[in-house]
Amino acid sequence: MRARPRRIETVSAIDATASCREAAERSDSHINTGRVGTRISMDGKGRCLDNIFIERLWRSLKHECVYPHAWETGSQAKAGVGHWITFYNHQRPHAAHGRQPPAVVYFNATETDQQVRAVA
Repeated sequence: MRARPRRIETVSAIDATASCREAAERSDSHINTGRVGTRISMDGKGRCLDNIFIERLWRSLKHECVYPHAWETGSQAKAGVGHWITFYNHQRPHAAHGRQPPAVVYFNATETDQQVRAVA
């Protein structure tokens, strides 16, 4: 007996992004962590937008760190990835942060929040 070929439906990236954005906008059950506008999605409605940032991080890690190196052992890979993550957070400029590394933006915001709390 022959298996019938399955029909695969495709969705364009624009349609998928638009539907994720709409779902996130409808979502109202988020928790504000109090840290530089970070919100945690609790009901899963906004998770597709949350994944965009994680997917981008993994893409950058693979293309800038993993693919260019041919590590022999797991410990070499662990050390290499650790060095790259430190570089990514403390030295690599990010367009979304005005060409500043995330650590600079985070610690400046944290310092400002502490100064405001001290005055209040």
